[in-house]
Amino acid sequence: MSTNKDQARYQEENNHLKKQLSLLSYIEQQQSKVLDFQIISKIIQETNGLLDADITFIGQIENDYIKTIAIIDNNKWVENHKFLFKNTICENAIEQGIHFQFGAELEKFNIDLPFVKKQMKSFLGITLYNSQKEPIGVLA
Repeated sequence: MSTNKDQARYQEENNHLKKQLSLLSYIEQQQSKVLDFQIISKIIQETNGLLDADITFIGQIENDYIKTIAIIDNNKWVENHKFLFKNTICENAIEQGIHFQFGAELEKFNIDLPFVKKQMKSFLGITLYNSQKEPIGVLA
């Protein structure tokens, strides 16, 4: 037969285990964020090197904006930006799934990307999708 003292001790141990589980869950979430950024960074670096690109970035769609998650400019990490993607070459990539432009064709588009400091000679953008096949970002 359990006593009030036993029940109180059981409740205390149960609360302690819940706190430990909560802490472990929090640590796991933080570790996952670090690993996600490490994976994203590796993708950007590998893509940049493979294409011998001046600029490579991954951007996340937020309403009418692209919020960059990581940008490499001439093999250097640079500050992230948020910009309107409507009427830009990024919008074409998002609408088409993959978009490639080069040379004079680029002049047709608003390439007002805040981190592009010189005239682009070519552009390759690939849409990133979630599990419901909805566009969530762009790799360019």
